Amino acid sequence: MDKTIYTDQETLVFSYLDRLRESGIVNMFGAGVYVEDVFDLRKFEAKGLLIKWMTTFDERHPYPSGMSGGMTP
Repeated sequence: MDKTIYTDQETLVFSYLDRLRESGIVNMFGAGVYVEDVFDLRKFEAKGLLIKWMTTFDERHPYPSGMSGGMTP
């Protein structure tokens, strides 16, 4: 499988979302507003980045073989 290449903006936002998730401050389904505010983005852009962060989470944070975790049930 080819490794996904992320834009500079995606890398910054994903790093921010990872830290936000680890802090436990917010349920990540509501994190779009934080991305809007911190990165001065429109709601549509922030939501798109949040969705991409969620759908690529396991790819960026792989678990050891045989274990599951991350954002997929």
